[in-house]
Amino acid sequence: MDINSLDAVLHFLSYVSNVGAVSAGRLYETITPLNLIYTLKKEELMLISGIGRAAAEAVKRMSLKKESIFEEYMSLEKAGIKFITVENKAYPKRLLNLYDKPMWLYLKGEFPADEEHSVAIVGSRAATNYGKGLAELLSNSLAKRNINIISGMALGIDEYAHRGALKHKGAKTYAVLGCGINVCYPKENFDIYSQIAEGRGGIISEYTPKSNALKHNFPVRNRIISGLSDIIIVAEAREKSGSMITVKHALNQGKEVYALPGRITDPMSRGCNRLISEGAGVVLSVDSILESLGLIKDKTLIISEKNINSLAKNEKKVYSCFDLEPKYLEDVIKESRLPPSEVISIVLDPDCISKTGWINFFKYDSIPLFLNVSIQVFIL
Repeated sequence: MDINSLDAVLHFLSYVSNVGAVSAGRLYETITPLNLIYTLKKEELMLISGIGRAAAEAVKRMSLKKESIFEEYMSLEKAGIKFITVENKAYPKRLLNLYDKPMWLYLKGEFPADEEHSVAIVGSRAATNYGKGLAELLSNSLAKRNINIISGMALGIDEYAHRGALKHKGAKTYAVLGCGINVCYPKENFDIYSQIAEGRGGIISEYTPKSNALKHNFPVRNRIISGLSDIIIVAEAREKSGSMITVKHALNQGKEVYALPGRITDPMSRGCNRLISEGAGVVLSVDSILESLGLIKDKTLIISEKNINSLAKNEKKVYSCFDLEPKYLEDVIKESRLPPSEVISIVLDPDCISKTGWINFFKYDSIPLFLNVSIQVFIL
């Protein structure tokens, strides 16, 4: 490998500020061979469509550092980092047809396999217990069915989407970062970062390995999250949220968008409720997603009898919170003093339902959970 190779030159461009995916693509398509970029004058670069003065000056400025940048390139493999360009067979096929496809990606681990189903779960950083619990449960349920989970490793919904997948042995989840691949942001999610990097999926970024988490990077990386996915699920979001940027990318890419409904009075659910009113799919159960992927048909479960004695300790805690009056999900979580994801998992667990004969049916956080022995329930 030498400094003039295509991969080395694209790696050089990844260090050039003011050169994004589209302008990098223009340079790639126009300059043949691409290593001529090192010697072209600023004025010559500016003749290329989409390359302005700032980008041309940045290229010339970084050309003075091309040797040290090449040394960084040569050290990637030792650091456990792969540099994958659009010319590489390992580059995800799902991204190839994007107008603004990344010309390169830094990778720890692996990409989601092109032939496997992948679902993105995104949402608010300031998520409620309802949103976090359902994101984790939905992710875990999909992971059990060998569906890859894609998200951005942010706090809130992203975090719980990754955690739900990681709870299932052998499942894979993929984090697309808004920072460099060697930067764990936020630091609170280092355990997620470590598990993924050590064989539970892939850490993916188009930014140089030590790049800091900059605010404008996150909306840009969202197109990769949607691009790698077959379906995008918004678990919880305000009307004006970064998740809506992901939705916009998804729609432009021809992807299906689903949303988890929530209380109409809850600001954290207004984004999802608005998406549903505008035609997004409604997540009433994991079956909603499996059907869209063509994996199953409608499934319901009918319950008939109770047997409280067969319940495990935490199942009894949850069951004891029910009486003949309707209960809200958040009230059950508070009374049982169990983690939200565990409560939701218990109330929707078919084994637990079949032991007790009680039904826990909810579409939203605002719809009560009833003790009932005769109706059908969608199950996760």
